[in-house]
Amino acid sequence: LAVANYRTGNVSVLLGIGFRDLSMSPQQIPLLKSIVRGTRLSEAEALVRSIEKLPTAKEVENIVFTEMKRIFPDLADQDAPA
Repeated sequence: LAVANYRTGNVSVLLGIGFRDLSMSPQQIPLLKSIVRGTRLSEAEALVRSIEKLPTAKEVENIVFTEMKRIFPDLADQDAPA
């Protein structure tokens, strides 16, 4: 599976649901490379299990943002939920 046009905070979710090919602009490569390298697949899969039954997109967004902030505190602010 491949995907393009996603927020950086969603990379862990995409990895957790099985995406392995990510399309991005050249400027995004260093950032996304660091996120992929810093993400344990087991943690990404656990994140997906924790959000898959949430009733609203807002709740999913909040959980994903909280997890990204925990793992990547320096990166999370750029993907803060609106």
